[in-house]
Amino acid sequence: MTGRAHAFWSRADCGVAVPRQEPDQRGSLCDSPPEMRKIWQLATREGAHRSIWSGICSGSFPKGALLHRPVPHPDNPRWGLSRGLRVDRLGRVRQHGQPVSNLQDILGGSPALVFVNPLAGGGRAGRHLLRVRQAFEAEKIPAEFALTATAKDLESRARSAIADGRHLLMAMGGDGTLQGLANAAYGSDVLLGVLPAGGGNDFAAALGLPKDLVAAIHAMVNGQPREVDLLRARTSDGCQRLYVGGGGVGLDVDASVHAAGIYRWLPGRLRYVASAVQAWLEFTQLNVRAEFPGSEEAMMQESVLLAGVLNAPSYGAGLRVAPDARVDDGWLNLSFVKSLGTREVLALLPRLLIGGTLPDAYLKQKQSRRVLLRTDRPCFFHGDGEILGPAPVEIEVVPRAVKMLAPRTR
Repeated sequence: MTGRAHAFWSRADCGVAVPRQEPDQRGSLCDSPPEMRKIWQLATREGAHRSIWSGICSGSFPKGALLHRPVPHPDNPRWGLSRGLRVDRLGRVRQHGQPVSNLQDILGGSPALVFVNPLAGGGRAGRHLLRVRQAFEAEKIPAEFALTATAKDLESRARSAIADGRHLLMAMGGDGTLQGLANAAYGSDVLLGVLPAGGGNDFAAALGLPKDLVAAIHAMVNGQPREVDLLRARTSDGCQRLYVGGGGVGLDVDASVHAAGIYRWLPGRLRYVASAVQAWLEFTQLNVRAEFPGSEEAMMQESVLLAGVLNAPSYGAGLRVAPDARVDDGWLNLSFVKSLGTREVLALLPRLLIGGTLPDAYLKQKQSRRVLLRTDRPCFFHGDGEILGPAPVEIEVVPRAVKMLAPRTR
C-alpha cells in the first residue's frame, strides 16, 4: 500500500490508453533536468532524499542520473562502475556480456529493461540498486535500468519498449510499481519480472520469490515463466484499471494513506499494522453489500472493517486476508473482515505482527469470478495501495493475463 504520499504513483489513468511516445534522444522523459528535479524535490519532501543520495554516493545511481552532471568515467571506483559497464544515457546503465542462463532464448539478444521506482520502500530501491546491478552482472544477464518519475511515465515507456521488441521488462519496487507495468504489458507476449523493493511486496511473495533482492534475481534467472491472473476494477466514475495483488474498501484505504505518510519509515509489516491501528482509531462504521453479477450466488452484506478483493493471499506486507488465494487459479477472493471492538483489536495485534494471520471467526470469505461492492457511505476503492476511484466498484478476474518470471516449481 503506497497511498497518497507517493503522489507520483497514485490514480494512474485507470485504464486510459497512453499513446506511445517516441524515445527522447537524451534517453527518456525522466532523464531531462526538469523531471530529475521533480524526483529530487519529491524525495526531499518525503524524506527519501537521504536514501537516494546515499545510493548516488555508493554507486547505486550514476551521478548524472539525478543531478544531470557529467557522468564519471566508467572505471572510476568511486561511483561503483566496474569494467564492462557503461552509461549509455543519463539514468541508464547497460551491462555487457553474453547471457549464459536459461533466459538466453527469451531475451533474444536484447537486454532486460528494469524500471526503478526510486522512492519505493522508503528509498529501498535506491539503496540497493548497486547490489541489483552487480547481481545481474554476476548472473551474466544484460540489463538496462531506467528511473521512472510517474506511473504514467512508466507505462508509456514500457509500451514503447514492447513496441521496440523488448522481451523482458521488470519492475523494481512494490506492488504499485508492478501494477503500472502489468497495465502496460496486458495484451502483449512480453515477459515480466518483479524485484521486491517496496514496502509490502505481497505479489512477489505469492510468486515464491525471496525477500532478498539478489536471491530473488537468482531465483528468476533459474526459474520459469508463469501465467498469472490479474483483477480488473471498474469504479463508479468510469475508471477501469488492472491490479495485481489486493484491493478493497474500508479501513485499508485509510491505512494506506498513513503507511505512505507518518509511518512510511517503519519496516515491513509493522508499518502496515501501525497504520491500520491509526486508521481504526478514526474509522467510521461501514456497511458493504457484495453482489455477484452473472451468477446465482447469494449476496453478502455485513458491517465490516474492510472488504478486500484479492488475487494474492495477503497484502500490507504479509497480512493474510485471503489465505487460500492463488495468483493463477482463475478466481478472485472476497474477504469481509468484521468490525472489531477495542479488546479484540488489542488481542489481535501480537498475532498480526508475528504471523500476519486473522482468526477464521473474523473473516467471511467467498471465491467468485466477478463481484460488485456497494457501500452505505462515500468510499474509495484501492488496488495495490493505489486509489482507483469511488464505490460502487465492480471487480472481475482476468485469467492468465500476463506472464511472470517465477522460481522453478519443484
